[in-house]
Amino acid sequence: MRLRAGVVGLVAALLAVLVVLPARGSEPPRDVSSVEPRDAANELAAAQLAEDYDVPIAEARARIARQTAIEAAASLIGETLGNKSAGTFIDHEAGGVLVVRSTDLDAARAAVATVGVPVRVELANTSSAAIEAARVRALGIAAASGATFDSIGEDVQGNRLLVSRLAGDAPAERAVRAIRAELGGAVPVAVEVVAQRAEPAACISGTGSSTSYCDDPLRGGVGMNRVVSSTAWSGCSVGFNAVSRSDGKPYILTAGHCGVKGQEWRTWMPKTQAIHVIGSMHNRFFSGVGDAAIVAVNNLAGWRPTNAVVVWSSGESWFPHPTRTTQHNDLYRITRVGSVPAVGSYLCSTGMVTRTRCGQVQALGQTLTYDGQTVAGLGKVAMASCKGDSGGPVYVDGAGYGLFVAISGSQVDNSFVQPWGSTWTTKCAATSYYQGLVGAQNTLNVSIRTS
Repeated sequence: MRLRAGVVGLVAALLAVLVVLPARGSEPPRDVSSVEPRDAANELAAAQLAEDYDVPIAEARARIARQTAIEAAASLIGETLGNKSAGTFIDHEAGGVLVVRSTDLDAARAAVATVGVPVRVELANTSSAAIEAARVRALGIAAASGATFDSIGEDVQGNRLLVSRLAGDAPAERAVRAIRAELGGAVPVAVEVVAQRAEPAACISGTGSSTSYCDDPLRGGVGMNRVVSSTAWSGCSVGFNAVSRSDGKPYILTAGHCGVKGQEWRTWMPKTQAIHVIGSMHNRFFSGVGDAAIVAVNNLAGWRPTNAVVVWSSGESWFPHPTRTTQHNDLYRITRVGSVPAVGSYLCSTGMVTRTRCGQVQALGQTLTYDGQTVAGLGKVAMASCKGDSGGPVYVDGAGYGLFVAISGSQVDNSFVQPWGSTWTTKCAATSYYQGLVGAQNTLNVSIRTS
């Protein structure tokens, strides 16, 4: 599969953007009439799949449409196999078949007998449970020796533990040797060497601001900001609208690393050409268990929060997209919460900077170090993103899957010309990480709006 724009290597969180606020009235309205096209997110995902694997668009659409059934089948198979499971993934080189790996072929064949999706069973040497135990042990060895890995987690296709470390990092290199010596070959350990260490998100510089804003109703994927000074703001992206499970109060979900409790968040509205307050960050977590936060929605009647995200067309992107033209949908409805996607599935995300893009899930349950925190349980997607997209919704086929939180790969500058003539520069990379939506909801005691 191709990577975009030559971006490889570094992990960096997408904490914030810092730009000079435009003068009021300097930007044209952007919110257009809502349309109900062919599923806009699925169409963009299918276009990306067709380009990645050089298959007809009709075949790509069919594979995207099968993802929900494959997701359910993979979950059931994993539960049935238990400690005999060695993971599942979609093999698009072989027609989009679900590959089921197990340390027990007979058990795997029995587990897939009635799943109802195309399946190929393969024998594996190492179970996912053994790889997970090795991951936990590896983190312990690294911590004891003062070493830090950029990322670590199961590589399902390779049936191994994959460790990413900085080139020339002697403590990390010694830790890898110690891990391999202790495991004694019981669990294969592969090493990916990156050119740069993880670092906090840098600021976007320039004189424009993103046009990824919409009028009410409040929806996912639009930009939001907090005041840094009289002339500048720091921003992230709205994820999903949600309500408290305890008292029904309205909130928006976003990334936890975007700010701290009590900070006021705002967004720009095209119809008024002005900034309007959403509310303050009510609760957050950014730690080993994940990365998410909720911001209160103060003016419920004014914002009218909805179960929608904005989906930009391929032609409206600020980063390389499929060449096939897809449609814009201002109010793409999220009607359910997805569970765990299969490796090989395609997911989409909308953010303040890169707008909407889609990519293939490369790995699940990954541990990533960024902004000074080591965060576990993240999904890894081959999807180009830029700083400022943090907190944006991850979704496909009407289902919410997570919140975009970080990028991986050597950062490259991309400059974008805004519709009103301003140019700005940001850092972008080829791989994205997301926080799972189920975990974010449960930890923060909220449920996203699905109607």
